[in-house]
Amino acid sequence: FSVWWREGKVPLPDYTQRRVTWWDHKPKLPFDLQVMSRSKDIHKIFDEKFLYRHQLTKARNEKRKERRAEWAEERQKQKEARLQAQKERHQKALGAVERAGCGRLIGNSTGFVSRGILAQRQAKDSASPP
Repeated sequence: FSVWWREGKVPLPDYTQRRVTWWDHKPKLPFDLQVMSRSKDIHKIFDEKFLYRHQLTKARNEKRKERRAEWAEERQKQKEARLQAQKERHQKALGAVERAGCGRLIGNSTGFVSRGILAQRQAKDSASPP
């Protein structure tokens, strides 16, 4: 199958979509079945040491997952705070430029825009609530 064979088509039903996905990506077996499918000539199927190590690994991975989620949330908050501070600095700088009356020096020039278009823009800006 090509990668885009369903592009633009009606979505498949869930069962059919899962079957198509299984073509390339088989879902993992539950751990109990994975353990039972190991070779009994090499491994003990219910090896206590192996099961204990797996339990520890699973707990460690859960902790990592929780820490990563917490850190992602904290990072998102930091990013929002950074963007907010940047917006405030930008608004403060634009206010200072307007007060000084030198907006055209930094590219805030209206250019060759007719007065009618400027009036329309001002009317639209004053009509829309911030």
